[in-house]
Amino acid sequence: KRRLFLSSLREALEESAPWKSFYPRTEEKLKWFSETLQAEGHSLESFTVHERRSERRYGEERKRQRTILCEDVGQESETLKKEAFCPVLVEVTLDTAPDAAAFLAEAVPFANSKLIGNLAATFVIKPNGASEERALEEAVDAIKHGIVGVNVNGCNAIGVPEMFWGAGEGTTLDDIQSGTGFFWDSLC
Repeated sequence: KRRLFLSSLREALEESAPWKSFYPRTEEKLKWFSETLQAEGHSLESFTVHERRSERRYGEERKRQRTILCEDVGQESETLKKEAFCPVLVEVTLDTAPDAAAFLAEAVPFANSKLIGNLAATFVIKPNGASEERALEEAVDAIKHGIVGVNVNGCNAIGVPEMFWGAGEGTTLDDIQSGTGFFWDSLC
């Protein structure tokens, strides 16, 4: 399932419409991730998402922002210690039994302790029975992120007026991650 998911993700990224990141210093960040991944032994070709589609608008060809998708970076990768805010996706393999409950029991503590950035988390899952549904509910409760999506990108919450948009509960100035509290609510 992992291999199918990753190949489907890469194909979807390659076929996506041209777009450009609006975050500041995107190219600088992409360069850092690219150099770091290469220093950790990944080839540039293995993690570059190639553009298969171009588009012309207003007489100009539009190109998609360079995108990185790197598989199996390892649990100690430096890339896990930097919030990207640019088109970078790194994947870590966790050695668990092949069921959702076992995976979630390892993935949530890993995300809470090893990943920098706690603004949003997304679970992509099709629970198989009551025990996996219970494991998903426990995982959603345990993940220390501000917005949590299940089978929908957690970032979609920004369009829901009643939802807050901010970092995970308990973030302090000593470990700021994605901020403290919440900073936006469209009802304000």
